[in-house]
Amino acid sequence: MKIALACDHGGLNLKREIIAYLEAGGYEYEDFGTNSSESCDYPDYALPAAEAVASGKCDRGIVVCSTGIGVSIVANKVPGIRCAHCHDTYCAEFTRLHNNSNMLALGEKVVGVGYDQLIHDVALQQLHVVLGVDRAGLVGADGETHHGCFDALFLSEIPGFTVLCPASFAELRKMVRQALFEIAGPVAVRYPRGGEGAYREDRSGQPVVRLREGADAAILTYGVLVNQALEAADLLAERGIQAEVLKLNQISPLEYETLAPWLSGKRMLAVSEDAFGAGCVGQRVAAILAQHGAAPEKLILINLGKAFLPEGTVPQLQHKAGIDAEGIARAVWEAST
Repeated sequence: MKIALACDHGGLNLKREIIAYLEAGGYEYEDFGTNSSESCDYPDYALPAAEAVASGKCDRGIVVCSTGIGVSIVANKVPGIRCAHCHDTYCAEFTRLHNNSNMLALGEKVVGVGYDQLIHDVALQQLHVVLGVDRAGLVGADGETHHGCFDALFLSEIPGFTVLCPASFAELRKMVRQALFEIAGPVAVRYPRGGEGAYREDRSGQPVVRLREGADAAILTYGVLVNQALEAADLLAERGIQAEVLKLNQISPLEYETLAPWLSGKRMLAVSEDAFGAGCVGQRVAAILAQHGAAPEKLILINLGKAFLPEGTVPQLQHKAGIDAEGIARAVWEAST
């Protein structure tokens, strides 16, 4: 099989990654350009690639620009071309199965090359690769482009990936050793920028641990947010609410058998995390419990929601998002009244 390749300046880096992948797999291809990062017009390159596929000179084609939209429009103007604009493997697979697509359009600014490599080159082969994910959560002075608020979401989606969340230097040392010598398959150890908080213990032995007893509500969190959760429990105690604090040492995989002894049938469960809301740990935990008829009577999700946070210190950003001790305590208090 011979594959036609083309891109404009906005898709050059992704096309180079595709070429490296094809060469490693021994696939034949013809590159119709561009091979320069200087600004150019995408029809000048996408059109010849599409014509090569339509004529039979090439069997399939891949065209790339910044979004994938422009090159797909150009390719589909050629009779006999069925160019599918895809952002994920599901769509790419099903457009081949059900639409007999013969070309694929990709957007370099939309499709993540690194994420693709985690799935194809690491997870599918169950390689024992250990990733150190620094700047987990909010990072403060580095600016809004450096917040690590997505990795907890997307790494947990990859089958076979173990994601560990130390809350202290002692736990970081222990979890790195676990990742290297005790856990099979790919492992990510996520840790924040900067130092540790008041919590400096090593409770890394089990997937879930209890840091504080309490019968009125449970606060579940992970990573350095245990400091805010413990302080929130102190604030709630002043108001007569005894809050249990539970810490997840790993956020992937999450199994009902692991969670049930700690979380099944809770009256009130608050899950606090410095990640965005869609696909967050709190949603996943709630779904797992509900699937087994063990959902809490009241669920409180305390996270970053859907809004990007601006630059600021970590305490300022935590307060703005409502994930500091005061915000966690307020959310639990309001839900209990």
